[in-house]
Amino acid sequence: MEKENQITPESIIPNVENRSFDSFESFYKSIPYEGSLGILALGAMGVMAWRKKRAEMDDKKSHEES
Repeated sequence: MEKENQITPESIIPNVENRSFDSFESFYKSIPYEGSLGILALGAMGVMAWRKKRAEMDDKKSHEES
């Protein structure tokens, strides 16, 4: 594996000392394609869990009212 393609903590973790827009933007530009798909999948799982919990709360609320 070539050294330039290796993932290091420095290539993943944003620069926390300089919280400017440039470092924030460079952090997102450094996320590899495969990582962006993982982040998208994680977000979708969060939305599904939120919808399930909301449906459970709505069902509980409707049973209490009747």
